[in-house]
Amino acid sequence: MSWLRPSGLTWRIVVVVLLGVVLFQAVGLVRFMVDRRERAEEIMRTAARQVVATTRLYEAAAPDERRLVLEAVAGPLLRVRHAPNLDFLTRRGWEPAPFWLAGAIRARLGPIGDRALEVYVRDRIGGRDWHPHHDGFARHGHGFEPSRRRLAVSVPLTTGGWLTFLVASDATSLRWVAQTALFWALTLVLVLIVVLWAGRRLSRPFQRFADAADRLGTDLKAPPLQETGTGELRQAIRAFNRMQDRIRRMVDDRTMMLAAISHDLRTVLTRLRLRTELIDDREQRARAEGDVEEMERMVEASLAFARGGAEGERTELVDLAALLQTVVADARTDAVTYEGPDRYRFRGRPSALRRLFDNLVDNAVRYGGGATVGLADEGRQALVTVADNGPGLDSADLARVFEPFFRVERSRSRATGGVGLGLAIARSIAREHGGDITLENRVGSGLLATVTLPDGGAVKG
Repeated sequence: MSWLRPSGLTWRIVVVVLLGVVLFQAVGLVRFMVDRRERAEEIMRTAARQVVATTRLYEAAAPDERRLVLEAVAGPLLRVRHAPNLDFLTRRGWEPAPFWLAGAIRARLGPIGDRALEVYVRDRIGGRDWHPHHDGFARHGHGFEPSRRRLAVSVPLTTGGWLTFLVASDATSLRWVAQTALFWALTLVLVLIVVLWAGRRLSRPFQRFADAADRLGTDLKAPPLQETGTGELRQAIRAFNRMQDRIRRMVDDRTMMLAAISHDLRTVLTRLRLRTELIDDREQRARAEGDVEEMERMVEASLAFARGGAEGERTELVDLAALLQTVVADARTDAVTYEGPDRYRFRGRPSALRRLFDNLVDNAVRYGGGATVGLADEGRQALVTVADNGPGLDSADLARVFEPFFRVERSRSRATGGVGLGLAIARSIAREHGGDITLENRVGSGLLATVTLPDGGAVKG
């Protein structure tokens, strides 16, 4: 899931959006808490006025009218009951309120706050305890909202007994906090899902653009990238397609130029070969023919190096294991062996790959007396090794042997080596496939050439 890596566009979109959602929720929560507190204060002030008024009205009413008084004042935020004592509260799980809450209630009650009133609370929510009947309070059609905690204020009466008021408090309870936290979590999960989906859709064109840019170095014949995405991205893709087209035309022009040079040079060399046959001196004729042959090899090697991957060969699925086994068989010596899987399909240019491994095996046979060719799967890349048992190279020459026309053997003799382009051509082909070649001396003796090739959709077996 490369699209979800921490440095990716999707991850950054997720972080920015989630931070915005969290900030928005936090501001909303603070505002809600402030409003809730103000509303709770207003409810308590209203309830306090009703408690004072009801107490006075109840004490002033005739005994046969007091029941009507209680039913008349009952509402959605206040219910009232007369009882000789407060045992019914303790039996039903009510507990004395904290001293600070009881003090605040007494301060609000004003004229009757000095009485020896009692304040009880209960945080239990839901169930039959909320029904108006079961606590013995006066009935009212609305009842209490089930999300509110309850507060009971018991006022001693001058006429005897206690008048207990059941008030619906808007104070925040633990259950409300848990519900809010759950709502937050669900909101963040839903937002995360939507953002991940949107972020992936937004980042997909960028991923295609990156893949196309990476493919440009290995396949100039690839079709132009489809212009999709945002306006800025479409503009970048359009510029990329124009660049790819210009590079392709430049390479095609270079290929045509090289073909013309190759034709003209071969014509001149053919005339030189014909003229050498007119030389009467056999020794001079043999030297001239040798010089012409060496010129032909140099010209062919130089043109092959200059052409590189511009020969028009298309990329296709190649059985890399079978290709290596063919190279080993064509070496026509038992000193060259193959170690690896029987099947390994790889997307590349078969003729170019054949030239790459031919050059490496030829060098190993010529300078190391033989070669062991290996093929291994290294996760996201194919690893081809060519090991020999020769003398190896000086550390200063390990990098220079890839330079064009550089030869470890300085004599320039045709009998001791080529023109110094074999490894340069091999590395050029490897890099055109998105890979590379490295050389290192083996422990003991010998040289190890390692070719890494990107393992794009290979099939092993």
